[in-house]
Amino acid sequence: MHQSARLIPALIAGALLAAGALLLSACEEPKPEPKPEPSPAPVVEKTPASQEQLAAVERFRNGTVELLKELESCSAELLALGNQFLEQTKEDKLDALKTQWQLCFNQYQASTVLMATNPEQQTILAEARSRLGNPLTMPGFIDSVEEYPYSGIVNDASLPLDAETLRQQHGITDEAEVSIGFDVVAFLLWGEHRQQQDLPPRPVSDYESATSWEDSTTDLPIEEHPNNRRRRLLGLTLELLAADCQALVGSWQSGGVPDSQEAFTEWRQHQLQALADGLSQQQENPVLRKHLINWLRNQIVPGVELDELTEDASTEALLQRLSGAEDIQPAATTGPG
Repeated sequence: MHQSARLIPALIAGALLAAGALLLSACEEPKPEPKPEPSPAPVVEKTPASQEQLAAVERFRNGTVELLKELESCSAELLALGNQFLEQTKEDKLDALKTQWQLCFNQYQASTVLMATNPEQQTILAEARSRLGNPLTMPGFIDSVEEYPYSGIVNDASLPLDAETLRQQHGITDEAEVSIGFDVVAFLLWGEHRQQQDLPPRPVSDYESATSWEDSTTDLPIEEHPNNRRRRLLGLTLELLAADCQALVGSWQSGGVPDSQEAFTEWRQHQLQALADGLSQQQENPVLRKHLINWLRNQIVPGVELDELTEDASTEALLQRLSGAEDIQPAATTGPG
């Protein structure tokens, strides 16, 4: 015991000496070289857009807004025809509604060739176009399909059917979840066999007001019958479509201007390319042809010099005018001109 007691102070002293030696060696180690400060990013000098360039932007915006105003009026008429159909569910009224939808859709498709003049407007336009033009790749999200006869918003009586809910459901967890826009209205009007001419379209009876349940054991109110919910859904989607088309006009008119000559040049190149690509991809769209010819004849398209242009000009002739502009590549054509 006495020997162990004597060893303890000695061990403590040895530990203190060792710790001191470590501290001294640490103090004697050279300090690391300081890291060099990162070089500041070079400042890119931009030349303010000229008055001529700003005037060209305004001329183009004012000259093209007519197309969007036509879309606004068309969607309002589409809503009116939809209400008439829901009041009298007859075949001829459904046909009139389909014809009006196609006209409005052609106008919307033509409007997608208009390019934003600055990033802020691009964000606004992208959001507006997602509400109007997102494709309905999962129709079962909206209504019954052959494989799932009880699917979709129409058959989900637990989901409130109002404008706020439809906007919330649009892209709620994925872009494929589409609850508003042109494709939704088309699915409600034609059904799932729209592209298959050999199969029957949606019957008018799907929109006849239901006054009683086929199953007497159902305790849900008759307002939640699929026919009645489908009727409400069609009316709501038409209302939202008209409102979003109206908002699109404001988004285009209130867009800013390029903040520099470089930004103007970039916008002009994108806009000309979008016109060429749109014309190539939408050759069956008479609305785009009509407006593009007017824009070219009235010389509101920036960077394009024209000679005489007739209303029956071929697609190739129009593409040639657009591709003749500086830095624009000809768009490949598909199908007849």
